[in-house]
Amino acid sequence: MSQNSTLGTSTVRQTAITLGFWSAILATAFTILWVVLALVSTTAEWSGIESYAKDFTFFQMANFIPVILLPLTIVILMACIHCVAPETKKVFTLVGIAFSSVYAAIICTNYYIQLFVVRLNLLNGDLDGLALLAQPNLHSFFFALETIGYTFLSLAILFASAVFGGGKLESWIR
Repeated sequence: MSQNSTLGTSTVRQTAITLGFWSAILATAFTILWVVLALVSTTAEWSGIESYAKDFTFFQMANFIPVILLPLTIVILMACIHCVAPETKKVFTLVGIAFSSVYAAIICTNYYIQLFVVRLNLLNGDLDGLALLAQPNLHSFFFALETIGYTFLSLAILFASAVFGGGKLESWIR
């Protein structure tokens, strides 16, 4: 292997480590922000779309903003883990990237629909069929997408965790 390709590999690895580190920091920040906003912006128990619309404020959806950003950082983090993974374990990280990408597509779409379809229809008083999309409704399309989206995140993390093994830090991460 030439010195240039070794330097190139080293540079890519260092970039992946740095980008992965900051992606993990952002993912943590978005998660903490989501938790804080979710705790302070609770909605009443679901009693129908009319009741939800009557009491609706944008603040009830404020915690959706970090949740839209979180999947983007997770996909970047998975790609960075793939770049630094040993060659023998890259198949696991590649599967993790695939599952995290599906998670990101589902969750970003789901929360985008809440912010730009549900919210605008609530504000305009257009409630026909909106109950099937509204987040507080436990029987809504939102919860079906939420469940499958976070199932894909769980699978992504499960596969990526195969990379972390051996040392104390890797065992702790795993």
